[in-house]
Amino acid sequence: ARHEASYRANAHAAYNNHVAQSGPTATTEAQLLDSLLTAPASGAISVKAEELGSFRAISSGDPIERPLFAATDQPDAIARNLIDQSVVARVDNFGGANGSAAGVGSLTLSTLQAVQAVAINDATRYSSNVRASDLGQPETIALNQLTGVIAADLVNSSLNVTGDVQVETATRVDTDDMQRRLDLDARSEFGPTPGRAIALNVVGWTISGSLFSDDLLDYDEFQSGMSTSLVARAQVDETALQADGDLSVTADNEARINATTTSIGREGEILPAISAATAGLTLASNRLRMDTLATIDGTDTAGLAVNAGGNVTVRAGNSAAVNA
Repeated sequence: ARHEASYRANAHAAYNNHVAQSGPTATTEAQLLDSLLTAPASGAISVKAEELGSFRAISSGDPIERPLFAATDQPDAIARNLIDQSVVARVDNFGGANGSAAGVGSLTLSTLQAVQAVAINDATRYSSNVRASDLGQPETIALNQLTGVIAADLVNSSLNVTGDVQVETATRVDTDDMQRRLDLDARSEFGPTPGRAIALNVVGWTISGSLFSDDLLDYDEFQSGMSTSLVARAQVDETALQADGDLSVTADNEARINATTTSIGREGEILPAISAATAGLTLASNRLRMDTLATIDGTDTAGLAVNAGGNVTVRAGNSAAVNA
């Protein structure tokens, strides 16, 4: 099962508050369930689920022309991707006839979560005939929120495999055919007036409030709205397994998560940090609750055996690149 949809949301306004938002909720699943293999098979069994969606939310404003000294309140602007997506590959209750083990040549069970989300908030450009002291305080917020489960599960089954067994979960693939990784990028600009500019990536949390800055900065708001951790899991559980080759159970998180705020001048130029003193608040932050697990477990069923003629590898790795 592979999901490759692209989503794009744009909001564009000069005077009104504007929100560009994509908010998909979905599950990509590949499953082999409650099945019997009545005769040994020499070929391979492969169960794979891949999430390759792309999400882009862009909020921007037009130049504002006002008479000199005329006060004006600037619009608030939000660009956000609220993504709740699970990726699951599962083999459950798979065996042979009359309670025997299913005989197969090899087994590959894998999940890939490589969603790419970009939230960009372009600061409203102010014309030169408006003084900064006469402008209201806008909020510019760029937010990516990701929840869900990434799981490769081999459970409640009985298998004899003449080759290798691979159970793997990953957030990055780098092959000749594909180069992708889980990638969240939040970018927020603030203009030459005092205001709030926030770039935020939230993984494994949900926010119950309005998602304006008072909610984003309130720890109690996160506590009241938090979900369980986003879990990247590979497991063999309650399964009798004989593999003549190698047995590998791996979970690897190599996500890239970046949050950036940038000070923009009246003409749209990027200002150095020393020139950004007019910002009321600027925050680039990442808040993560993400577990990476790889397990082989048979403690609930007496007499289960897991054997391999080759190497046995159980590995969980978290080498995510997180930057603010």
